[in-house]
Amino acid sequence: MGVWTIGAIVAADLAPSPKGTVPVNELGEVLRLHLPWILTSFLGTVVAGIYHREAPDGMYRSCAILLVPIAGAVAGVVLGTPAASTLLAALMYVIDVLLGAVLGLLIANSLREQD
Repeated sequence: MGVWTIGAIVAADLAPSPKGTVPVNELGEVLRLHLPWILTSFLGTVVAGIYHREAPDGMYRSCAILLVPIAGAVAGVVLGTPAASTLLAALMYVIDVLLGAVLGLLIANSLREQD
């Protein structure tokens, strides 16, 4: 939860201002809006996977690992983070978080297999 909190603060600070008169820079939008949420979700999932390394395989372990990213995605939409200001933006935000969570789960499982 700490990783998600720190990541949410950083991502909210990096988010571009909602000024409609500024030209859209696609690379800047990806780097400042989408990438922080993907990395936050990824790191939170990897940390949770390391924490639950000793848990038996199965649904319990996967649910425990994915609890924080999923709860974080819901909290971000409910709290109205800048990444989720419209319906389309909220959908993109949830996709960013899920992408990071899936990548994090893959890394967490591979780290567990190495042990």
